[in-house]
Amino acid sequence: MCGVEKALDEFYRLKRAKDRHMSRCKVCWKARQRDINVRRAARPTVVLPETVLCLTCRRTLPAAMFALNRTRTRGCQSRCKDCHREKRYGLARGEYDLRLEAQSGLCAICEQPPVEGKQLEVDHCHGAGHVRGLLCGPCNRMLGAARDNVATLEAAIEYLKGGGD
Repeated sequence: MCGVEKALDEFYRLKRAKDRHMSRCKVCWKARQRDINVRRAARPTVVLPETVLCLTCRRTLPAAMFALNRTRTRGCQSRCKDCHREKRYGLARGEYDLRLEAQSGLCAICEQPPVEGKQLEVDHCHGAGHVRGLLCGPCNRMLGAARDNVATLEAAIEYLKGGGD
């Protein structure tokens, strides 16, 4: 970017690049990152209205029924969480609430309530596509990291029981 010829040690390493180094020198990279951070901090905070129109089901719902999205002008997704769950997981409107009530509002694995301001996530089988239950974020990510592989999770349990030896 600066147009100055520099030694390779003036560039950060990058495995996926052909020469294993970034195309920008360290000084230019840091200047770019500072600029990005300044622009990020200057972004106006999005103030959601009390109610929002879902563009899928055409219902006017409380803003809490929409996932936040600062990149959108209205500050949230265009479809409500019910419509998202129906399209993504095949859950009919209200089925999430029924499952949540059946689980007493707790994660199906750790039996803890979700973190303040968060909802339980829908856990589904990637192979069959059916919904298994509602999980807190950490438990859902744990299953995802194990790629839903029972043998991997059993090996992790044995590892923990043995103290990591």
